[in-house]
Amino acid sequence: MKRTKKTTPKLTTFFFFSLVIGMLLGAFHSSSAQHLIATYTTSAPEATMFFLNPGYLNPAFGSGALGMHSNPAGLNIVESNRLSVAFGTSQSSTADFSYQAVDESDVYDPIQFDTQLQIKETGGLGAVGFAHRKDDWVFGIALMQARKGGFSFAAQGEIDVTTRFSIDAPITRRLVGDLPVDEIPMTWDVNTIGAVRLWSKPAEVSVAILPIMGGFSYEKGRLSLGAGLTYFGLKSNDDVGEINSEISFGGTALGRPQGTDPISGERWRGSVRADLDIVDQPFTARYGIDLKGHWFALSFGGMINYKLLSIGATYTHGFKGTVKGGYNLMTITTSDIPEDELLANVNLDLSLSPEIQGYGSLVLRDFTKDTLTSQESGTFKIGGYNSFSFGAHFLIFGAFASVDIPTSYPDIYSGSFGLYTEFPIPNLPVRFNTGIIIRSDGIVDGSKALLPLRNVAHLGGGLAFKVPVHEWLSIGSSHSWLRLGIRSSLTSFIIDAAESNSEDTTSKSTPKLSSAAFSFGLTVPF
Repeated sequence: MKRTKKTTPKLTTFFFFSLVIGMLLGAFHSSSAQHLIATYTTSAPEATMFFLNPGYLNPAFGSGALGMHSNPAGLNIVESNRLSVAFGTSQSSTADFSYQAVDESDVYDPIQFDTQLQIKETGGLGAVGFAHRKDDWVFGIALMQARKGGFSFAAQGEIDVTTRFSIDAPITRRLVGDLPVDEIPMTWDVNTIGAVRLWSKPAEVSVAILPIMGGFSYEKGRLSLGAGLTYFGLKSNDDVGEINSEISFGGTALGRPQGTDPISGERWRGSVRADLDIVDQPFTARYGIDLKGHWFALSFGGMINYKLLSIGATYTHGFKGTVKGGYNLMTITTSDIPEDELLANVNLDLSLSPEIQGYGSLVLRDFTKDTLTSQESGTFKIGGYNSFSFGAHFLIFGAFASVDIPTSYPDIYSGSFGLYTEFPIPNLPVRFNTGIIIRSDGIVDGSKALLPLRNVAHLGGGLAFKVPVHEWLSIGSSHSWLRLGIRSSLTSFIIDAAESNSEDTTSKSTPKLSSAAFSFGLTVPF
């Protein structure tokens, strides 16, 4: 028997589900062998760029084509032609937890899966851009790595689970032909241990948003103004994942007769033993997503430069767009015992009635299920948004913040904040920076609730070296900048630190190197 609960939430519920699962998996610690491997994957192109050159993200700091996304007025720094590229390595961290997939019910004790949680940040090309000056005007184009968020699961192995319950199943004349009464009420006590077998069809469920921007700036004295148009392409993978479980129990159940024998008027006595045969699928999950969409945004920015202080601001209007496709998420869990006929092969000794003795089989299949389904498909409208960015750079310190505010719902939102210091190293053609950047991307649903898709926070630093590429290649007259950065996702750092200190603080007090990622960049004027 199945009890079904069906919901049709907003498009974004599936995205939120990925974050919730990630949080649940981190609720309890365990050191057992793994039954579930859960992977949460993100990208962080902003962090790749930030620790190469914080000015890429600060609206107050002109940084050429790669800075257009924060302020197109920043193109004013380009003197002739400039090509800029940024690369980042990937990073990851793992931690072992226990995840309670099935709560305590009338059938089972809680079922916990020993789980390995992996947090991965993809690397690759962080950004590439080109800018060209024509008199007081500078034109540029830039592509940034897609902003990605997603998860995947893999299940394997077996788990011991205990079941304890009592079930009322009478012995009837259909089971025992010579029964002197219509039925004997029986209560069967089940207390046994079985094994849950897990298997899965792994699939990654992810959404990526790719920004491509073109823009221009105009410079007059200390004031620079700029504008740009950005194309955003949204795409998910179309994999369908599945996690299955099967449980089997053996052993013996003891049946106790209830009530009074209508022939003798005495209470029933004795007991009946039954061989157990229990098979069930206590937990099943199926999930999939297939989305594609696009929209455009128009940006206007301004920047004022003084000797010691620069101030910049950007306004962006995101136009309405569309997303086509759909998603499906279904979980099925056991909630109660079967209601069908349970007894078979019953053999009774009635010679001492109202005392009975005997044996039989207790067969349990077709357990009562709770099914939760979340699904939606079609064409979804993205309502548009307004974005505001502000930044300042004073002496060797800089700070900036930005927020995207939807004009209607549902729609994309984002917010970011950065704080840094940057300064030249005396007597060397080298600049140093260090700082922190935090960013959140997600969707505001129809009820104006925030549904996070990607949350990243990074701490790190970088070095920039002047290199005479113009002399080596005989192009241009200005030095190029070779940039190196190192960063750590704070989430990965915390997980690695906790894991390293939990077992042996004397030899594992330093987080693993996998929690750090490196950035490489090159800016070539010509």
